[in-house]
Amino acid sequence: MKLHYAAFVLAASLALGGAAMAQDKAAEQTKPEEQAEQRITLETATSLINYGKAKSDPLALLAGARMMASVPAKVMDAEGKAMDVGAVLDDAVKLSGDNEHVAALAADVRDDLDTSDRGMCYWQYQCYWNGYCQYFWYCY
Repeated sequence: MKLHYAAFVLAASLALGGAAMAQDKAAEQTKPEEQAEQRITLETATSLINYGKAKSDPLALLAGARMMASVPAKVMDAEGKAMDVGAVLDDAVKLSGDNEHVAALAADVRDDLDTSDRGMCYWQYQCYWNGYCQYFWYCY
C-alpha cells in the first residue's frame, strides 16, 4: 500500500513538474520588458478602438487595429474569444465612406494580421465589477 502511494506521489510530482517546466519555458520566450510593452500597446489599442466606436472615428479604429495586430501573441477578449481585429477594420472602412486611403490602410493591416497559432501564451482582457479592465499574460 505504501509503495502504491509513493508511486502515485512520484508520478504526480513528475507530471506537475513537467507542466511547470513547460509553462516556464513558454514564459521565458517573452521577457518581462516585452510583456510590459505588449500590455501597454494592447491597452492603448483597446482605448483607441473604444474611442473610435463611441465617436464614429475610422482613424482611431484603424490605429487601434494596427496596434493590436502588432502584438506577436494571441489576444483574447473578456469572454475568452479571439479578438476580431478584422471586424474593427471593417467598421473603420464602413465609417470612412468612400475614403480610399482608409480602405488601403485597412488592407495593409489585414495583410499584417497573423491568424496562425502564436504559441502557448496569450493575452486575456478581463474586466472587474467596478469597470476596471486590464490585460493579463497567460501561458499553458
